[in-house]
Amino acid sequence: MTDQHDSILALAKSYFAMWSNSDFEGARALLADDVSIVLPNSGGSSPEPAFVFNGVESAVGYLQFAMSIFTSITFDDEQWFVSDDDRTVHLHARGDMTTRDGKPYTNVYVFRITVDDGKITHVDEYTNPIIWQDLGVS
Repeated sequence: MTDQHDSILALAKSYFAMWSNSDFEGARALLADDVSIVLPNSGGSSPEPAFVFNGVESAVGYLQFAMSIFTSITFDDEQWFVSDDDRTVHLHARGDMTTRDGKPYTNVYVFRITVDDGKITHVDEYTNPIIWQDLGVS
């Protein structure tokens, strides 16, 4: 393991700790100005992503939206992997969340986080869109 390996892993773990703490301002500090967050799974037959958030303001808006829906956001059974080039972190986890109206929401997540110059520049968030659609949130 290199210092860079440890550094980007710590950065990615901090990012997800911000989710659990509903700290979107803390998350903002970890994001590059030109960050992109992509939710590739549309839930339909289209190969186009369900959502794309380009730029730090758009990305933080998405985080604020997600954090506003849930009273708790927890990622369990975390499996972390860092790429050989020390630029990309993968997280496989089970999201265990509760909506503001008390509905449980559990889904499986795979995140791919790219880091450049100490900032997160790209996030792919893979999850089962049908479970999300069943939650009834738009």
